[in-house]
Amino acid sequence: MAIEKSLNQAPLGLEDLMVAEPDIEIEIEDPEEVKIRMGGLEIEIDPYKETDDFNANLAEEMDED
Repeated sequence: MAIEKSLNQAPLGLEDLMVAEPDIEIEIEDPEEVKIRMGGLEIEIDPYKETDDFNANLAEEMDED
């Protein structure tokens, strides 16, 4: 099977837009708890962690404006 050339040229300058990807660090403490760090972003997945804010009434937290 022959590969044919594309009719359209690839956009120019894409190489200049490419940036180095930040290092990703993944920490698994047990199968239920996972921490993912990338640059200044940290995501923590812990099903046992108590969070009362999830079901909070957001209307009580907002300004009246």
